[in-house]
Amino acid sequence: MATSLKTQIYQINTMNEQDKEKIINELYLINSKIFSGVDLNEMKNFLTNPKADRIKYLVYRDKYGNAVGYTAIIFFLLKMEDGLKGIINATIGILPEFRGGIKGPKKFFLFESVKWKCRHPTVPLYIVEGNVHPASYLLLVRDLPRLWPRPGDDGSPEMQKLLLTVADILDMKCPDPKRPFVRDLVWTTVENEYERAYWANSRMPEIRDYISRNPNYSSGEGLLYILPFDAKNFFINLYALIKNNILKSLNNFSRYFLMSPFGQKLLTTSRIANYLSNADIFKDVDFSELMQLAEHARIIYLPRKHLLIREGEVSDALYIIVNGVVDVFITDDSGNKKVINKIETGQLFGEIAALAGIPRIASVRISTPCILCQINRAYILSFLDKNQQCAEKIWPVFVQRKLSSYLFEFDRIDVYQPDQIKKILSDSKPQVLKAGDKLNINENQVLFLAMGRLASSGTIWHSVSAPALSIIKQSMSFNVIDHTIIISAPIPKDENKE
Repeated sequence: MATSLKTQIYQINTMNEQDKEKIINELYLINSKIFSGVDLNEMKNFLTNPKADRIKYLVYRDKYGNAVGYTAIIFFLLKMEDGLKGIINATIGILPEFRGGIKGPKKFFLFESVKWKCRHPTVPLYIVEGNVHPASYLLLVRDLPRLWPRPGDDGSPEMQKLLLTVADILDMKCPDPKRPFVRDLVWTTVENEYERAYWANSRMPEIRDYISRNPNYSSGEGLLYILPFDAKNFFINLYALIKNNILKSLNNFSRYFLMSPFGQKLLTTSRIANYLSNADIFKDVDFSELMQLAEHARIIYLPRKHLLIREGEVSDALYIIVNGVVDVFITDDSGNKKVINKIETGQLFGEIAALAGIPRIASVRISTPCILCQINRAYILSFLDKNQQCAEKIWPVFVQRKLSSYLFEFDRIDVYQPDQIKKILSDSKPQVLKAGDKLNINENQVLFLAMGRLASSGTIWHSVSAPALSIIKQSMSFNVIDHTIIISAPIPKDENKE
């Protein structure tokens, strides 16, 4: 079962100062785990912009009432040379471990925009924003065919002029006059060297276009984009929303069907557990423990040609194919799709990416109508926290596979070759750490961060996200920011460094 989240809507214009301060502090705590470069005062100025006509937040809360994500929509009514213009700024911040359970931001955005348009029926409305990461740009440019700039199309001269004028009015500073569509937005998405290398070497045309336009995104520079909120775009988004609701109804039908006596013959908890046991990462786990995990599988039905996973999206679940076939494909430099694998009934996919919460390296499309079991990443991590014996069997396999994948990208790290690193860490047991824990590493150690994020006030690291490896030459202390898994080991004195 996916993590159930509650939602609350706040309108900043109608809140008293005390309540306003409380919600801003909550959102800042979320924001600080996703973005760097923004302090509390800057966050407050953004969320209470005095130039705004209307500001609304949709806040996602877990079962304990803690805020775990938000969508902020800020409307501006700007007086320009050719009349009034309505402008929308929107920001989404969701903690990685809860992204699989988030529902409703698109619906919230669509209906709030329609409500604003009804209040100002004669005022043209545009979405203008600065995008600070290629992953979010990829989702936007694929879903919105009339968003500019996009690969091969910078938009009309009138649209370009409007975009630059609005950016100037909203005080989005331009760091380089030669690149007027890039603005210094300060906000920087937290990512590590591995993730930056992934995006820099991506074959996807949209990503290559983004990075060519905004090569300094990791320094807080954002690429401006504009999207007219007119009837055509409204119906494009409304169609997508209706389609998703239809798919949700089909998923509910399949779930009820599989709960019926006939459906139980098709799918049982023990059958799901048996599928799980076929995966390398679960091979040493007791069947009774896999049964507990299988009880929380969500049954979904997907039609042929449905795109289940997009290359570059952050993983939030693993999948088991109960019935059907899916195609795994990549997109080359010319935008052509190449199928690299087929996954069929009884097979499991996405387990390593789901545990790590990293971008998918390929896309997955439904080849024949499929019934799938989906197990959400947030639940898997919660399950492993409560079942230490199971965790002790899974995490070593996970860490070694992550280490092998990480080292594949390097000829050497410091003065050590990958095989030497593997040998040093071969007998190390994973340490599972929680947010707020302290980690002390002695001198002359190899440290591999397989999952999560650490922060240090030392000179080697300030903040780093998994996967990452470092040769610790002097004792260091780290603060654990997120759910984190590491392995470490001393470097043998007689280790041959060459």
